[in-house]
Amino acid sequence: MIVLNRSRPFPICLHLEPQSATLVQLAGRLGRLELHALAQAEMPDEQDAHSEGRDHEIAAVLRKLVADHRFKGRQVVSCLSPDDLFVKNVRLPKLPEDEVAKVVVWEGEERLPYPTAEAQIRHLTAGEVRQDANVKQEVILLACRHEAINRHISLLEEARLTPLAIDVEPCAALRCLRHLNRK
Repeated sequence: MIVLNRSRPFPICLHLEPQSATLVQLAGRLGRLELHALAQAEMPDEQDAHSEGRDHEIAAVLRKLVADHRFKGRQVVSCLSPDDLFVKNVRLPKLPEDEVAKVVVWEGEERLPYPTAEAQIRHLTAGEVRQDANVKQEVILLACRHEAINRHISLLEEARLTPLAIDVEPCAALRCLRHLNRK
């Protein structure tokens, strides 16, 4: 019996900034990861960061980067721009996780600079904190307008990439690796 030990590439991790784009793809298995492909390019000059013409130029640059380097597949995990993301720490009483989601939406109604109906709202539970004699949950509220998310997805699709996830910057790279620990 012949066994080929091929390392399967992970999804492409894309970090898109106004001035540059970085694409990274790892391959391997748990404990034996290797860099499969890496590409970086400057982005077109930023006359209007949210113009449709600029999005076409960015998509063309991304297509070229993927074609000119050894990337396998077209699945991508990307991150939202900090300009598109609203982040706020919130301290809540200790609640079950299903109730935290409801309270976070209510907190969003109080704190967001735009209506909650126009946004995707998510949260990360950061842990417990002591406030005076009380123990509370520290929760990070994350919100992004639907318009910004749809624009980001359209840009990825125009670049012929298949978005698996769009995340916040610190979590996007980790999401690429999450299937390592499925056991």
